[in-house]
Amino acid sequence: GRAELHLSLGKYLEAQQALDVTLALAPDGPIPVFYQACLEAVQGRTEEALAAWERAVAKGFHDWDLARRIPYLDTLRAEERFYQHLPAGER
Repeated sequence: GRAELHLSLGKYLEAQQALDVTLALAPDGPIPVFYQACLEAVQGRTEEALAAWERAVAKGFHDWDLARRIPYLDTLRAEERFYQHLPAGER
């Protein structure tokens, strides 16, 4: 919700604050962790973004179409490590 809106507006501090609240309330939710990966990626923090991506997948993230098309992950899609977590048929 709010984190995604702030992210889309380039308001990264506000996006992080909204994500912090969401992650505190739902620490096992894969979607907030997915958006944490997006936020890290757009800020050029590739290692942190990949770690968040791996956590999102481990928590059950499975919207592979979104992961392939969302522009925030453009830099991650250049990394082999990103694809290691997609099912074989989704690579």
